Amino acid sequence: DIVVDDVEIVGPFSSPEECVEMVGNATNCPQPEARRDIELVLHSLKIHQGVFIKMMTPDNDPNTFFVVFFPMSKAKEIGQQFSEHIFLSERECSKDIKKANSFKRVLLKKCLDIFLTWQNEK
Repeated sequence: DIVVDDVEIVGPFSSPEECVEMVGNATNCPQPEARRDIELVLHSLKIHQGVFIKMMTPDNDPNTFFVVFFPMSKAKEIGQQFSEHIFLSERECSKDIKKANSFKRVLLKKCLDIFLTWQNEK
């Protein structure tokens, strides 16, 4: 899941391309600003040169873009989870998600957690 409730955002920009260009140009990159009460919706996600880029647009203005970005090396620290696998299509990704969240898989994980907790208590 990708959330769009970031406290700080960078922008506004006039296009997604401008967002990506700005992320790649560290010397001219504006400082993040407080989001205030702007309602944003997710426009797109991109990983470009090892940087995770989340582009969002205001709910009432689809031609204005704001961005949040961070190096992929800091993803876990920030709390963003990524799949270990690389998917070549959205269909392949959806199939993997359904498999990972099936009742059998969830039950097996829960049983394993209980077993490991019990084993550590011994």
